[in-house]
Amino acid sequence: MIDTLKVILPLSEIKSKNKFIIQPAQFSLDTGEVFGEFPLFIDTKGNKISGARAYYNDEKINVTIFPGYSFDELQEITKQPEFDFEKDFSETWQGHIMVQVSIPKFFTGSNVKSISKVETMYALSEVQQYLFDVVGLETDIFKSNVSRIDTFVNLETDFNFKTYNNILSALNLKRKKKFEYAGTTFLYKNGSGQVCIYDKIEEQKNQGIKIDLNLNLMRIELRFLKSSKFKYEFGFKDLKTMLDFYEKIKEKYIKKINEDVFRYDMKELDEKLRISEISVDKLLKFFDSENKRYSFSNFLKALSFSQLNESDIESIELYVATLDNKKRQYYLLSKLKALKFQKKMIEKNKNISNLKLYKELKDKFEIETEKY
Repeated sequence: MIDTLKVILPLSEIKSKNKFIIQPAQFSLDTGEVFGEFPLFIDTKGNKISGARAYYNDEKINVTIFPGYSFDELQEITKQPEFDFEKDFSETWQGHIMVQVSIPKFFTGSNVKSISKVETMYALSEVQQYLFDVVGLETDIFKSNVSRIDTFVNLETDFNFKTYNNILSALNLKRKKKFEYAGTTFLYKNGSGQVCIYDKIEEQKNQGIKIDLNLNLMRIELRFLKSSKFKYEFGFKDLKTMLDFYEKIKEKYIKKINEDVFRYDMKELDEKLRISEISVDKLLKFFDSENKRYSFSNFLKALSFSQLNESDIESIELYVATLDNKKRQYYLLSKLKALKFQKKMIEKNKNISNLKLYKELKDKFEIETEKY
């Protein structure tokens, strides 16, 4: 259920021997003036570390220390009569420590499959130990606040991902902009949240990870990208409470995906996709009426062209627009215009099966979410 988790740690202790890389502040070569120098942390030996930020990244975890107070702000705070140097100085100097990790990948080595609540708690304990042993950071991760959480379900579909592209292209999610990438990823997003539906098999192949290529796996992710959004949705933001109310994470995921992705009934989807009863026989008759001599050849060409997504067609049009030979350019653009029209005719015929495909996804989503 949970994949990526990003948390803001509580006050933590950083060993003098740590793995952090310090990104230095910028400075002017002309005047030597330094820009963006901030307090970051004080290590266990009392060394005051400053810079633009500090970070540690590896294949398992990302840790970043962002500035808290500026030096001017720190100076003002320490002037306050109630300020206790011995007690408060290290805390005031320390920046915001953010940890981002894929929980299932950290625990099992892969983020393809989900892990249980108990396994998630074990994984977080292991993350805490990893921070101490490898990074040099001692903390209580269960006292941290959630800054981002990605939840997901995998659907083992009957067909490959691109078969469902017409449906995913037609979806309009409330208050979210839609983006398509190479026909294998559909992202619907706003400033604080995202729904991402993508081909998990293709992603794993692109990353060079071995996976069953005979499997069709569609991933549906819900992402809360900001701490404020997470608190607004759940009423809390600390990690411990999140784990105590783990079922609430699942319930929210199911509710949001049903409201956004699977909110259409068959009649609504029928109207949205502009379903037509045009059969293959009627399509052939259409091409026959356009050009009897080359009707079957034109039908096959249009059928092949209909497999291209919009970004592919745009790339072809941009290429044709760069041709120096204006006569050839005009000829190719007219051909493209005709093919695009024919593509629409074929897609109308395909829309009939889109209803069945949408119902397949909707039914499988219900079955999969019942398992968690």
